[in-house]
Amino acid sequence: MWRGERRDGPAGSGRPGSDAVRATAGVRLAPGPGRLHAPTTVTTMPGTTALGATGPHAGPLLLTIVIPAYNEARRLDAGFARLQRAIDAGAVDPAATELLVVDDGSTDGTDAVAARLLRPFPHARVLRLPANAGKGGAIRAGVRASLAPVVVFCDADMAIDPDQVPLLISALAGAEVAIGSRTVAAARGTTVRRRVMGRVFNQLVNAATALSIADTQCGFKGFTAGAARLLFHCTVIDGFAFDVELLHLARRLGIRIEEVPVRWHNAGGTRIRPVADPLAMAGDLLRSLTGWRAPAPIPTLTVAATGCGDVVEVARRAAGPLLPILAGDAATATVLFPLCGRREVEAVARRLSEGEPGVAVRAGAVTLARLRELAPLRLVPPGPMPGGEMAGDDQAGAGRRAVTNGRASREGAPGAAAPTPRR
Repeated sequence: MWRGERRDGPAGSGRPGSDAVRATAGVRLAPGPGRLHAPTTVTTMPGTTALGATGPHAGPLLLTIVIPAYNEARRLDAGFARLQRAIDAGAVDPAATELLVVDDGSTDGTDAVAARLLRPFPHARVLRLPANAGKGGAIRAGVRASLAPVVVFCDADMAIDPDQVPLLISALAGAEVAIGSRTVAAARGTTVRRRVMGRVFNQLVNAATALSIADTQCGFKGFTAGAARLLFHCTVIDGFAFDVELLHLARRLGIRIEEVPVRWHNAGGTRIRPVADPLAMAGDLLRSLTGWRAPAPIPTLTVAATGCGDVVEVARRAAGPLLPILAGDAATATVLFPLCGRREVEAVARRLSEGEPGVAVRAGAVTLARLRELAPLRLVPPGPMPGGEMAGDDQAGAGRRAVTNGRASREGAPGAAAPTPRR
């Protein structure tokens, strides 16, 4: 329940940099300590520290669910009861799912309640931000800390039942971003007030951005890990309008988006203000469209193969499933390090230099302006989506609304209930 949100950029942002890819041949990267993967219950996150994992293996994890929470101590129990029902139905496999509750500077003991509720789960953490950053900032922190190749975020009250997670995962088989929609055919459960507010704001958004997306504000979205890290690194809005900025950026970079109709029910307790919040979101949107703040350049490693086989596969082996990789020509690929620190870059560079003969590595950085020039980005697919393990192959294509180049086309059977997946 966010009010009075800060609208700062992400930690480390605000430096415009050059519009060109800055690269230096022969850069030496000193070895650094590996990232610890020890299980934690409550993690206090310094505001400028990037947490996460970028190693080649994320263990058995297939999915990270990020749950942003600001003063949600009273509503978390009901939300986790819905999550437990989804687990009992087989829609979410706790053995392969990481749960991250991001306490966005709450003052009501949200972190303690979350820690209690997460205790039975094998892969679960609470990340506590030192101050309220806003919903977008909280989700960015969760994405930065996530360890699985697929990232989904949902609201703390689970107003959109988590038994619909498999629909997002299925949509990611053909896209990098999957978004729940409460307005496409067969989506149901919204109140008249929310429908009116949502339609007015979405008409404003689509007029300003030409997104042609029915429901930009639905708090139920999924991403491949690389796309999530790239998009959240490059966005600067931390308030409610972060969704619009993120989707607008995805469209400009040529990142594929699919809409999925979802069921929504009014969980109660929301503090959304029908006039003030849409006006604040419109202000955020205007500042975003005018380029009021540039994100920090993204560190890169460009990999060139000299007789070592498929350079994309070489880069993917070293970078793992969490980092975005841009395919270049037949002999080069570039690993991007959004939301990462020096240690992550050093670790991948070390794996490339020590474990891949016949590979040349060049360190550099790329700005958002340069990424826009390269659009549509040729992001390397992260590998097989966890459809067989978590979503069921029979779901592919069901209940999705593809969004490509500003046009929407109906696919499959919208609104089909999520089948019970294999566990």
